[in-house]
Amino acid sequence: MFIYSNTAAGLLFVKTEKPLGDYEILDAQGQKQDCSVLAVRQEKDGWVTTLDAGKLSCWSVDDPVLYTLEVEGESLRFGHMSLRSFQNTHAFRSSPHRY
Repeated sequence: MFIYSNTAAGLLFVKTEKPLGDYEILDAQGQKQDCSVLAVRQEKDGWVTTLDAGKLSCWSVDDPVLYTLEVEGESLRFGHMSLRSFQNTHAFRSSPHRY
């Protein structure tokens, strides 16, 4: 499972090997967040589910808001953010993915 965001559009993308089943997005206090499914598409290497993330707070260094996506017993913590270039001097690493 892999998560990426488009904060300008208020979208969260969840890439999985099979279609996303029942899921919950929880904030740091364990409160369920409303992120409804907007679209599901099959790609050659899995599925991408697009969620409405308009109500999620964006992660930043000054305000590191984290959420947890729980799907069928698996959980993944994430921050809702879009990657930006910092004059090509910084790298973001989320094992095993590298940017």
